This record gives sequence, structure tokens and C-alpha cells, in this order.
Amino acid sequence: MVLNSLKVKLRNHFNISSTEIDGTYKWQKVNLAIVNVGNNRQDVNSSLSKIVNFIERSKDANIIDYRIEII
Repeated sequence: MVLNSLKVKLRNHFNISSTEIDGTYKWQKVNLAIVNVGNNRQDVNSSLSKIVNFIERSKDANIIDYRIEII
């Protein structure tokens, strides 16, 4: 329920896609992949940094670790 709420907030606020990955299937911990598409690396990186900050400010979730990968 918390994860679904967070995913909806991210989609509505940032217009991104997200999904659970790595099959952890534990209610305490989840690996979340977030996808953002843009025209240049700087805009995409800035947007992803804002998403990380948004999640860090959330009272319902804690970020243990994250990685930004731009392809």
C-alpha cells in the first residue's frame, strides 16, 4: 500500500514510470526502478535528482542506496 502510494505520487508529480525489480518481495524493503526520458543528459539527471530528494523527504519511505544510470 505504501509503495503503490509512492509510485502514484511519483507518476503524478514527475510523469515517470516506476516498477519493483529484483524480486525482493519483502514488505520492509523493495528495489524500485524509475525511468525518465529526456532530450539531454543534464535535464534527465536533474529530474532524477529531484525524484531522489522527493522520496527522501517522504515520511513513508527511506532510501538506503540509489544509483543513477543514464543510457
